[in-house]
Amino acid sequence: MMSTKDLAERFSHDVENLLQETDVSDSPEMPADYQANLVLARRLASTDFSRESQIRFTLKHRLLNQIEHKTVSTIEIPGPLQIIANLFTHSHPGPFGLSRPAHSRQNQFRWAVVAGLVVLVGLVLTGWWVQPQSGPSFLSSLAQILFGGDETEPPSSRQLRLQWEFRGQGGIGAAPATNGNFIYAGSNDGYVYALDAATGQDVWQFQTHSPIEVAPVVAGDTVYVGSTGTLYALDKLTGAPRWQFETDVAAAPTVAGDRLYAPGQDGHLVAIDVQTGQERWRFATGGALASSPVVAGNTVYVGSRDRYLYAIDTADGLQRWRYRTGNWVASTPAIAGDTLFFGSNDEFVYALNTATGDEKWRFKTGNDVFASPTVADDLVIVGSYDGTLYALEVESGRERWQLNTGKPIKSSALVVDQVVYFGSGDGDLYAVTAQSGRILDRFTTGSQIYAELTRSGQTLFVVNGKGQLWAVESAASSPDQQDIPASAVDSQPVLPENPNFQFTPGAWYAAGDGNIVRFHGQIVDEAGRAVDGFSVQLDN
Repeated sequence: MMSTKDLAERFSHDVENLLQETDVSDSPEMPADYQANLVLARRLASTDFSRESQIRFTLKHRLLNQIEHKTVSTIEIPGPLQIIANLFTHSHPGPFGLSRPAHSRQNQFRWAVVAGLVVLVGLVLTGWWVQPQSGPSFLSSLAQILFGGDETEPPSSRQLRLQWEFRGQGGIGAAPATNGNFIYAGSNDGYVYALDAATGQDVWQFQTHSPIEVAPVVAGDTVYVGSTGTLYALDKLTGAPRWQFETDVAAAPTVAGDRLYAPGQDGHLVAIDVQTGQERWRFATGGALASSPVVAGNTVYVGSRDRYLYAIDTADGLQRWRYRTGNWVASTPAIAGDTLFFGSNDEFVYALNTATGDEKWRFKTGNDVFASPTVADDLVIVGSYDGTLYALEVESGRERWQLNTGKPIKSSALVVDQVVYFGSGDGDLYAVTAQSGRILDRFTTGSQIYAELTRSGQTLFVVNGKGQLWAVESAASSPDQQDIPASAVDSQPVLPENPNFQFTPGAWYAAGDGNIVRFHGQIVDEAGRAVDGFSVQLDN
């Protein structure tokens, strides 16, 4: 557990290293050249500080958990507007009347303790108001004011709560499947578990004698499970075997109509009769299949390690078309209308015409794309091995926003009521807003999350790298969609004395017993352009 001092020093160290990389000396005075300051501001704004510093993502809910001594002193600070104003007036005047920070190690940050709330006040970067960057800014990452714990937190701000946890004997090896009442999960020691979705209680087990490394599939009254060398069809209520088929599945199979499509390590896609377990046809690719198949109409789409995405006729197994990428295609396709979206290990996300395979657009990420894209309204949301979740416009592929977690993202996202849920290699399950990528909550599992998320109602099922299966309750909707409490009181906030920025009219309202006050508004520059928007929560 890191102390306040350790936390602050870690952050200071990160910033100091960045200053050195940018050729900015560690001195009290910044270089006079404005453009150099602007470059530094941009670098800082886009930097993902080290995971251990806990600065970028854990300010709102978790920073207090990193502090050794929970009892903090109280000092008096003038009202909320003055605290916010201090964010902008702490530094020396700079070009265009903007503030210029002193970048000595001691002045990278300052702490204020207000009635049990820890306030991290970041210094303003020269030029930030002139050319604001898209996405979460460095300012909004630093200038957040923390709650003193969940007890005083408004109920709408929490998105993720643990319901139960299960591991079994050998640990769960892949994403589970669900039919609503039961969860079906395969383990590393070859067992299939049927669990009560509400409690996590073991209902039945089936032993396959080989590790289960791909997700099961539930269709009708049958659970289909692939282990090393064999695909099993089990009764979903009892676990009794119905048939088995010899194939080494490479990814989760797909059921559509009376066919099951099994992607094989041997490069074959096999169509199997779901009732009898008999083979209908098989299609050979040039490498091991790497994605789960997706069926739309009379076509099944699947990606291979031979660099191709294939479109295959479901009736006879003949190829309709194929599309070559620059590397493996391990990303399971997503289809919306006449467009198919998928990623490749060549670092691109592709959009193709489903009928012809013609490319509509492509978008380059910073690393391999294993995750399957998720289509939500006008956005395609997909994670990359570069640690970033991207939101792209469906029609153009233009980036709307991005969120970097610092660790690879192989887990596909789920979108429910305008909230995006996804897992990261940092071991956390994230809940973020679909329209902006703003973090609503994080649930820590303690090990990387690379398996797909599964959902039943308001419960998310998550498997981490330690083989733990977590049932996590999610909130019904994004706080952005919820109404302001009836106790809200509109007012015109008094403008701070600093002439270089102003607050637009916003709503002040009290939450709970009135001890917490929230301001929703906007900060604009002298030309009236919005430069940053965020909500702050302060002791009143």
